[in-house]
Amino acid sequence: MDLFELNQKSVFDLIYSIDVLEHIVGNMKVIHNLDSALRKGGILYIAMPYEKDHRFLFPAKFHQRYVQWSAVEHGGDQYSLEEWKTLLQNLGYEIIISKRTFGMWGKLAWEMDLVLEGNKVIKRLLLPFLLCLCCLDIIWKNGRTSYALLIVARKNTE
Repeated sequence: MDLFELNQKSVFDLIYSIDVLEHIVGNMKVIHNLDSALRKGGILYIAMPYEKDHRFLFPAKFHQRYVQWSAVEHGGDQYSLEEWKTLLQNLGYEIIISKRTFGMWGKLAWEMDLVLEGNKVIKRLLLPFLLCLCCLDIIWKNGRTSYALLIVARKNTE
């Protein structure tokens, strides 16, 4: 469904968006449409990158293809954690979780995956190691240099 055309009113108990909104130019309208479609007491789950804070671990030459792709594909507005919290609170949401994700270990796994692009044999051999790095990222406290954001909020029932 075209999220710009979504005009459902209070029909969903859960709406989640994982790595989608950054691809949608004019995504504030989509956010408002999602808000309208969520029932009171419903949960909104948003995960997306925040590239303004993104710093690569490996030298830039390893990421040229991604940076070029991202410049085209990530045309939608991206919001900081504080901007998300303010926006959702103004819309009448209670913030349940707001945190940075995709910290050092997750970035290391992702960048190694990018570097290994085209070398499927080595990539498959390293997959268990990359998954371990991702698990470390989940339990590690992510700081200001983390690449992505997670917001989980409940729509007020009043």
